[in-house]
Order: sequence, then structure tokens, then C-alpha cells
Amino acid sequence: MELLESEQRYNELHRQINGISQKVLSGVLKELVADGLVERTVYPEIKDFNTRQNHLTVN
Repeated sequence: MELLESEQRYNELHRQINGISQKVLSGVLKELVADGLVERTVYPEIKDFNTRQNHLTVN
């Protein structure tokens, strides 16, 4: 598995590493970030809800 210099989402990593729990993967990734070996990028989520029946919009 090639991880060097490639950007991958958490779920992509989890699927590629057989037999690892989410808890263990999260812990390992946090340690790698703390050691400066991995960079974590957080993307803002956009959630739009539009309930046409009640004419409510939440952005």
C-alpha cells in the first residue's frame, strides 16, 4: 500500500488497511500528526436542508 505523498480520506485509509478498527486507526493517525509525519487537513462541511413541505430552509 502506497501512502507516501498522497492525500487520502479517513474512510479510504480504513478500507485499505484490513483488520484495523476505527479506534486504533484514529489513534495511530493522531500520533503521526503529533510527530509531524502526517498532515491533517480539515475541510468544512456544507449541509443544506430544504423542507419544501413546510417551506423551511436551513443553511
